[in-house]
Amino acid sequence: MQQQIRCFLSSFLAVYFLGISLPTYACDDGYAIVSGRTNYPPLSWRQDDYLDGGLVQLAKNLFSSVNVKATSDEGGPWKRILLRAQRGDIDLLLGIRRSKHREEYLVFIEPPVTPAVQSVFVHKNRNFDYSEWSDLKGKTGNITLGTQFGKEFDAYIIENLDMEYSETPEQIFKKLVLNRVDYMLAPLATTILFLEKEGLSFEITNKRVPLNVIDEYFAIPKNSPCVKHAAAIA
Repeated sequence: MQQQIRCFLSSFLAVYFLGISLPTYACDDGYAIVSGRTNYPPLSWRQDDYLDGGLVQLAKNLFSSVNVKATSDEGGPWKRILLRAQRGDIDLLLGIRRSKHREEYLVFIEPPVTPAVQSVFVHKNRNFDYSEWSDLKGKTGNITLGTQFGKEFDAYIIENLDMEYSETPEQIFKKLVLNRVDYMLAPLATTILFLEKEGLSFEITNKRVPLNVIDEYFAIPKNSPCVKHAAAIA
């Protein structure tokens, strides 16, 4: 799997694929549904009514190795995707971060598919010095609903920071532009690509010092029939 990860993630920075129709079957019938973020290039993004990207194609290949045909759904806000996984509407989650709570209803596939550098994004006209977490105190930040940054920093948010939550990155970008929040926390590479796509890279920039680095995984809901393939596709 590690060799496949290296090959796919290195080749998908600028490649787009067409979506295909979604069958209404379960994994026991030889089909699986994968889902993830709609605005997470080059790992996953929405293409017409379906997700595409490096992680989508890697998931399809891994399922193919156990004779399961995987197709992607339309994705959506991350919080909603997590709820759908808990209900059993999804067979595999793309690029999810591990936590004790999530381990209650998900089986995480080792090894991680990618390490993700997390960064502080600010409006260029309202920049501020940042070198450590304490520099965020006294300012208003914004993250997407359902996003986690590791046990240590998640606890730091609760204890020390003024944080707002939005459904989509687009909503946070708008808040930054309108001076409603001071900063945004998000993955470095995917957010830079998304800012360029939205034409906002001239207004919003990232701080050079990273917030932290978090591993992201494939995960299968425990109530999915596909959980029987977890060891085989690792």
